[in-house]
Amino acid sequence: MCSVLGLCSRQGQDVHPFLVDMLYATAHRGRDGFGVSVDGQTVSASQLKPLQARSLEGCLGLAHSRLGITGHGFQPIKGCDSGLSVAHNGELYNFEALNQGLSRHQFLSTSDSETLAHFLEEALRTQSPLQAVRSFMQVARGDYAVAFTYKGVLHAFRDCLGVKPLWFGSNAKFHALASEPIALKRLDITFPQPLLPGHLLSFSPDGFSSQPVFTLDDFRRLVPGTHSLAALRASFDDSIALRTRALKKAGVFFSGGVDSSLIAKAVNQHVNQTLLFTVGLKGAEDLGFARRLARDEGFDLVVREVQPRELNGYVLATLKALMFFDELQLQIGVPTYLAAEAARQANCKVVFSGQGSDEVFAGYSAYKDILAKSGFPAVEEEIWATLSNLWNRNLYRDDALTARHSLELRVPFLDTEFLRQAMAFPASEKIADSTDSIRKHPVRALAREFGLPEYVWKRPKKALQYGSGLGKEVGRLYRA
Repeated sequence: MCSVLGLCSRQGQDVHPFLVDMLYATAHRGRDGFGVSVDGQTVSASQLKPLQARSLEGCLGLAHSRLGITGHGFQPIKGCDSGLSVAHNGELYNFEALNQGLSRHQFLSTSDSETLAHFLEEALRTQSPLQAVRSFMQVARGDYAVAFTYKGVLHAFRDCLGVKPLWFGSNAKFHALASEPIALKRLDITFPQPLLPGHLLSFSPDGFSSQPVFTLDDFRRLVPGTHSLAALRASFDDSIALRTRALKKAGVFFSGGVDSSLIAKAVNQHVNQTLLFTVGLKGAEDLGFARRLARDEGFDLVVREVQPRELNGYVLATLKALMFFDELQLQIGVPTYLAAEAARQANCKVVFSGQGSDEVFAGYSAYKDILAKSGFPAVEEEIWATLSNLWNRNLYRDDALTARHSLELRVPFLDTEFLRQAMAFPASEKIADSTDSIRKHPVRALAREFGLPEYVWKRPKKALQYGSGLGKEVGRLYRA
């Protein structure tokens, strides 16, 4: 989890002091290193204060705060000789494979972000920025939000699912972008907008444009015409292996349901120190299932049993972290905030969640009503529609709450190769009929293959706000 910032002055002001101020606003996203690049001049430091003492002149720049997990190196990263500067939040999981086509470039770090910078630099030799970004997105396997400056223009893009956030806005003085809206407020930009997933945003002093590059509609055309549990299993194994590579410690948000149990068992096979975090009121259903499975599987479980008197403070803390919310977002957000707090207190930097499974595998009970009224084709379209809006609610919420605790959230069910295989399954194999009480049959089949007990893969879905027992009380406090 890092912070990406970009600034283009519309009145010729030096942007350096404003970028540093924006870094202070988003420093919670990463405290392992900070950098600023202005018109090709770059400075970096392990603390923010030295950057404040420097003064880079120029009206176009980037800034970055780093949460160090693997590799090393500060950002923004400069290209070899093209004048390109890049700042990146997220993970490029297939960077080693992409490095094989970049042998002419000089690598100064082991960072996947440097792979991204050199890939763009190589593509920009013969392609426009739009074409270069499309070339990258067609081969990249990861979750990312990227800003880069090139030939006097500030550009930004994010992955086609929108796993990593990016916001932008303008006023009379600046065009700006940031990983969180709070940084834009430092510039008195009052109406920040989210950059749409799979789009390229381009800023110059004269104005800006946003263009689709590689969207979910483009991704949909890559879904294979055949499906099998073996292919789904292989892609899931690969998704987990890529996301756990080089990790010595990891956390899992754990409810004892089929999604988090599958991820917990898979991550535990790759990471020596895997901690599971479960949150709920005393006697909550999730606590019982989590404790039972942890005992049966030998998992290391951390239970955060919440006292009702604590909730008012956590409601306020969650509201502070979320710029946009409603009652449901808050009911899910409070237990997520508590789990993230527990993970950070246990010195985790990376946590995993089952986000995306309910959307991909028709887990919500509403799919039963859609099936009863309109049949399987309507269910299929609703799955795609729900997936296309995942960034705007669930992913935004979970990023904001984990970032508040300097955590990187990884979501294996939204890996692009796993998603290709999962979306190849017809709706009729995800939900049997309009009375199907458990649904999500492909992921339950995976859980059986992993050897998880029957009480896990047959457990009906229980939404976090209900399984934790927190939803009713949080809702009451929200309405008070």
